[in-house]
Amino acid sequence: MIVYDENFINVAYDDSSWVVDSGANFHVTSRKDFFSSYTLSDFGLLKIGNNDTSKVISIGTVCLKTSNAIKLILKNVMHAPDIQLHLISASVLDDDGYFNTFIGLQQKLTKGSLVVARDMKFSGLYWLKAYILFNALNVVDYDNSSDLWHKRLSHISEKGFNCLAEKNLFPGLKGAKLENCAH
Repeated sequence: MIVYDENFINVAYDDSSWVVDSGANFHVTSRKDFFSSYTLSDFGLLKIGNNDTSKVISIGTVCLKTSNAIKLILKNVMHAPDIQLHLISASVLDDDGYFNTFIGLQQKLTKGSLVVARDMKFSGLYWLKAYILFNALNVVDYDNSSDLWHKRLSHISEKGFNCLAEKNLFPGLKGAKLENCAH
């Protein structure tokens, strides 16, 4: 929800809201659990719009599902815990072969003939609504359990799971016994 007053702008957003920023040089988020891969290190300081700085503690990949149900993979996303908004750099998208169109109150992101996202402008910002496809439990923390793979593979049957395990696709998980799924 955006509340606008000529003297004050209050931006209240949820975690599925990302700002497509033509002035940002990098994709940035404050949420560690958004990353599907993650390299922890000291990556220095990030200068932000109000001339303040925020420490970058990692860089990784974030996988999003746009409002058009298209997967958008953001690489080299900076994790800066002190920032307030999730930013998608329009220039980095351009470098990755995407094309941004900003017309009036609408923003359209395309790659070739595929429309990846269509979103709106509120309070001077182009907001992209997108949902995280992976979370820290599934990807950042390595887990090779048969139950997790069963869920990752859309609740594959035990027979199907063990057929794949016999082909060494799940090292150490041959002959797995799967629990009954809760509805």
